Amino acid sequence: MKEIDLLIEKSEQLLTEASELALKEIERIARKELGKNKKLKKFTMAMGTYFFSYKNEIAYSYECKELDELINKYSDLHLTGCPMMFTEKGDVITDW
Repeated sequence: MKEIDLLIEKSEQLLTEASELALKEIERIARKELGKNKKLKKFTMAMGTYFFSYKNEIAYSYECKELDELINKYSDLHLTGCPMMFTEKGDVITDW
């Protein structure tokens, strides 16, 4: 039983590390998009989705293929359930 518990603990730790790396990659890609398109002001991700916002409204039609591919590839990590919001150069906010 002890060996099973250790393996489960190790696998949970590896999944946590993988999620943290994937979230950093999401942040990198989103900041790059915010830098490329100066009309975009903010990135928000939570509740199973992500979106970019203009100054006062959501950019509904804005798609980011690179983000979609990453999120889909690692869908088992449930990345869009991890809240994050930031501007191009602002701090990441995870509790709002």
